[in-house]
Amino acid sequence: MRRILPCFLLSFGITIAYAQKDCRNLEYQQQLLVTNPGIAASYEKIEAFTRAQQLVKTTMGTEGGNADAAPLERFLGVTGR
Repeated sequence: MRRILPCFLLSFGITIAYAQKDCRNLEYQQQLLVTNPGIAASYEKIEAFTRAQQLVKTTMGTEGGNADAAPLERFLGVTGR
């Protein structure tokens, strides 16, 4: 058992390191932004919406009625009720 566990952990660590090395998501995303500049605006809208959602959750917590309505209305450009 003393010999098997270190070998298992070593092989598990090597597998994780190799898998992370082959991830090409960042390269694809950068190529997509170069070929389609309009997608950057879409990414920014999504990021702004996500930040607004996180801000509402951190300031209001889980209580507070319909806490998600205000950021969603701002994101969609809806004014007032």
